[in-house]
Amino acid sequence: MSRAAITLSTLSLCLAIFGEGALAKSRVLLPPAQYDRPAVNVTVIELPASQVHAKCVALGAPAYIRVPGDSTIEGCSVAFDRLIVVPTPSSVGWEKYACIWRHEVAHINGWAHDHPGGRHSREC
Repeated sequence: MSRAAITLSTLSLCLAIFGEGALAKSRVLLPPAQYDRPAVNVTVIELPASQVHAKCVALGAPAYIRVPGDSTIEGCSVAFDRLIVVPTPSSVGWEKYACIWRHEVAHINGWAHDHPGGRHSREC
């Protein structure tokens, strides 16, 4: 069996077991525990997923989440302004929304943009 066929088989199996949401997981890096907490006085801009990229670029956001293998920005933060930009839950689903939210709020809480101690999780 070729490598492409094995990859396709694995992908099909994941979709069968976990549904389409399985494809979206493991894309958002979660922060270490000390940054993975609520933040106060944060301005949140929620936009349809299709508009997040342009808003983050316009803000000159230094931190952002990109789609793997793509240059599309999925969320961003501007820590000194205590501002995050996230997609609306209706445009990405609640699970992914929560993961992006946690990632961006962690930057507000002081997590460095090179993501030290970041972790992949089954939930994201």
